[in-house]
Amino acid sequence: MMVIRIVYSHKTPYIETVANELARYLNVRASKMKDFEFDEKIDLLIISFGDGFGKDKELERFIHKVSRDQVKNVIFITGYYFNNKKLKSTVDLAYKYDIPLMRQQYCFKQSLFKRNEIETDVIDDARVYLEDMVNIVRDYY
Repeated sequence: MMVIRIVYSHKTPYIETVANELARYLNVRASKMKDFEFDEKIDLLIISFGDGFGKDKELERFIHKVSRDQVKNVIFITGYYFNNKKLKSTVDLAYKYDIPLMRQQYCFKQSLFKRNEIETDVIDDARVYLEDMVNIVRDYY
């Protein structure tokens, strides 16, 4: 049985909605980063975050705690209002700490006018992405 976990940053309001929808789809529970415990070996860790404003220290601390001994594969699901620079800087941080980051990440643009509302296309596309990543992890790793 594959162990999949979803964590999210509380800094951007819509990310919790996305994380919970995806967790429901995968039959797992989404957790806030600050509440997550690395108490088991994880085959796929899904880290969700948004661009928010300023540096996300919670995200940086969490990525620093991820260990190859505990986590086999990591993917990012991220949303942004203006640009996806935070995804690039977070990918760079993951490489710096030698996190087992998978090649593809899912990124979506969030409407500034619908801050807490998620388009159904975003969830549907994220589900397709997750299915692909789960199949890759199951079949190749």
